[in-house]
Amino acid sequence: MTYVGGKVDQAFQFDGIDSVEIPDHSDLEPAQITLDGWIKPNFSGRPVVSADVDIIIEKAELVSSVLHGYMLFVAMDSGFLYFECGMVPLGTPGLFLNVGGTQHQICGSSPLPNDNAYHNVVGTYDGATMRLFVDGVLVVSKTVARSISNATTAAAFIGRENVTPRNTLAAIDEVEIFSRALTGPASDCGADPNNEICDIFLADSAGKCKPGTPFTCDGTLYQTTAPSLTGPYTLYEVQTSPVQLLAIGSSFSLGTEFNALGYNPVDDYLYAINGLSPFQLYRIDASATVTNLGNVTGMVAPSGQRFNAGTFGPGGQYYVMSNLATPKLYRIDISTRVATLIGSPAVNRILDIAYNSADGQLYGRRFFNTGSHNTGQLFKIDPTTAAATAIGGVTKFGRTGAIYFTALGEIIGVHSK
Repeated sequence: MTYVGGKVDQAFQFDGIDSVEIPDHSDLEPAQITLDGWIKPNFSGRPVVSADVDIIIEKAELVSSVLHGYMLFVAMDSGFLYFECGMVPLGTPGLFLNVGGTQHQICGSSPLPNDNAYHNVVGTYDGATMRLFVDGVLVVSKTVARSISNATTAAAFIGRENVTPRNTLAAIDEVEIFSRALTGPASDCGADPNNEICDIFLADSAGKCKPGTPFTCDGTLYQTTAPSLTGPYTLYEVQTSPVQLLAIGSSFSLGTEFNALGYNPVDDYLYAINGLSPFQLYRIDASATVTNLGNVTGMVAPSGQRFNAGTFGPGGQYYVMSNLATPKLYRIDISTRVATLIGSPAVNRILDIAYNSADGQLYGRRFFNTGSHNTGQLFKIDPTTAAATAIGGVTKFGRTGAIYFTALGEIIGVHSK
């Protein structure tokens, strides 16, 4: 085995003799899974052996003559009967899983091109459906129930089928195993680019890194403002001594409103949503470049209300809250863009919320005017139950459009008209 130019930096060039072995570990035995990698097959002289195959990643073993585990592969023997896939053309990608004690296999309807280029192959299983993606296109799926029956004593291999030993002759790069099914396109990345599998494929030679430059987690405060709900928006650094706003990057318009800004300390990016349905999740980098990550599911806005309050809690959980008569508090998983309703806090007209790491609670301030409900009070909101508790009395200054906690536990609010 040698190293050659890969899709990202260097790749393993397998020689039909050597392979990469990963010792057995329970972390490699998930109930749901994603397997992915880039492969450049060598079509010359194949098959070398009967049932010739290039293994992108495998962890498999025989249990009472039944194959357990998983395998992401490219078939390299057009004359061999590959289990459920049958006889397939040279270079056909496939995914094998044992689910609930039963062997299952899916294969693409066409082979990878013999073009001396790398191609992205991804297999996923979410507990209900096996899916195979090639270069950002969903090529085949199969409905299967129950958890994966894993190979609990076998090592994992890149470049080797270890049960009936066959070694690989391909170049393989950027292999990964995830303990869940990554989100993928319903058809292809051209029509539906805003998902995790397309992020990997479209990153191309840049690798599995988020585009753009992350912020530095140093206590800096950020805010966006716009002359109207549809923009153009400007991202500002909020300075407190002296008090001033410093513009970052260029202003941007998204054709919709942009709100509930929050800083995610897990990956050091800002995130926001548009306030009205259909909800979209946006990621903002340190140059104020905005990326639309796609639809958020599971959120319903009360009639006439917007989601304009947002903050991040521990573990990168994104909390958003609507602001009028019957507010709703949701928690959004940014990796899946799925929202979970926490409840309806018994407080309204809160324009922003902030997470306090000292007590694990959310805080927000009602805006003040002469209306009986607009008291200007500070409220504490439980992020697990949405229970709201008033703190202190009336503070007679209008709206707090952005609110933050400093590293010292102080609350800073930015007044907005």
